[in-house]
Amino acid sequence: MHDLCRLCCLSGGRITGVTFFLDWETALIQWMQSFEHPIVSAVWTFFTMVGEVAPVLLVMSILYWSVDKHLGKKVIFALLISLLISNPIKSVVRRRRPYLDHEGINCRRRVSSYGEEDDVAHQGYSFPSSHTTLVTSAGLTIGFSQKNKVIRTVLVILPVFVGLSRLYMGVHYPTDVLMGLAVGAAGFLLADLMEKHIKREWVRYAVVAAAVLPFVVILRVPELVSVYGIAIGVFGGFLFEDRFVRFENTSRLSARVLRFFGGALFFAAAFLLSRLVFGLICGSGMIRDAFSAGIGAFVGMGFYPYVMVKIKFLN
Repeated sequence: MHDLCRLCCLSGGRITGVTFFLDWETALIQWMQSFEHPIVSAVWTFFTMVGEVAPVLLVMSILYWSVDKHLGKKVIFALLISLLISNPIKSVVRRRRPYLDHEGINCRRRVSSYGEEDDVAHQGYSFPSSHTTLVTSAGLTIGFSQKNKVIRTVLVILPVFVGLSRLYMGVHYPTDVLMGLAVGAAGFLLADLMEKHIKREWVRYAVVAAAVLPFVVILRVPELVSVYGIAIGVFGGFLFEDRFVRFENTSRLSARVLRFFGGALFFAAAFLLSRLVFGLICGSGMIRDAFSAGIGAFVGMGFYPYVMVKIKFLN
């Protein structure tokens, strides 16, 4: 291992992260970036965008509301487990992104559009790769549910290309990507094992919530608190839907499209309204973000399906 392993501090002494890497990691990133070309960049940008939050949310929403409710629930559960594993790791390790500490590595696509490239608060930490984690978890869950071998193979190897794209962008070390693959696979396996061996749905959700709660309380990291709020909202929404709604999938394309856009509007309205209300009560901060995210998730997963079954043209 390279002998560089240092704490990087601001002038006021606040720790902004840790830098550590293997020599071959920086060499691989620089080698990949040496192939810079508009077409090459476009290809890697496509794979990076596949792993961003918006496309992943799009896939989850379409699956759950419009195509296959059961598979949608499996994907969402696996994704939440993966995120609840990766967020504490990021918060504890706090590894800085490679382009911040290596002159030969460039940032080809910022993680966040807010803040500057060197703003760690907005660009976040790199270990593990969240893009790779999300796509691995979703890809394996959807892939192993498919009978078509070609589709299954594409979905299973897709995370590798997403991970490589993160190297090309200069925002992750190879070990970030490897850990992302491991965490995503762990999320998929844990969700699958729990579904097979814990038959009561509410018990599965209670186990996950209880296991993660100590980390939420101890670490008090905004991203983890928000994801935990989303998880509680999703679990509550699933239980509400199973107890009071039990909507069925529809084969009508028009109904599928309307279900998706209706759900997106309900989720956005619930999230923004609850954010406003809790902002007035609690002010800005983790509590507001956790409650607003949780309420938005509950409305999307539980209350909106209730509305769906009441509106005939959505069935």
